[in-house]
Amino acid sequence: MKRRPQNLVVAALVLTAFSVVAGAQVVRSAEFKPDPEGMPGEMRYDRMVDVGRGIRLPVTIEVTVRRNGTLKVANLKLRVLDEYDDGQVYEGGLLHVEFIDVTGDGLKDLVVTGIYVHTGEKPGDPVTREPITSVYVFEPGKAEFRRTFHCGPEIDL
Repeated sequence: MKRRPQNLVVAALVLTAFSVVAGAQVVRSAEFKPDPEGMPGEMRYDRMVDVGRGIRLPVTIEVTVRRNGTLKVANLKLRVLDEYDDGQVYEGGLLHVEFIDVTGDGLKDLVVTGIYVHTGEKPGDPVTREPITSVYVFEPGKAEFRRTFHCGPEIDL
């Protein structure tokens, strides 16, 4: 059975609607700022995420001049932003990155979802889309995230 990107969009909308109720924290591109220590054009996202039970973790996304971005939180390094068309990009540039309790244990986990667009290597190549979804469950004893589900191209670095 082929998965359709529309199904992923519906799932993302449901997750977003749930996140408002659950107090989730979402990464928004409007919160990216120029990197004061970087080259012109480089951007940064720096926030603290309240995982729960008094645990707060720094979240950073470093964006290169070519508009590729890497999220760093606890033990994870994930490619979550890709706007530079070298044969593939993420639809909308930034994947949907959300800290939300998906396991019901009172701790926020990490859900990353979006669409990977294969643009081809030359003009006229067919464009195809592939859904990406990764779920990382927070393990408080280790103070790290463990990937429990993944579908689509890899985002782990």
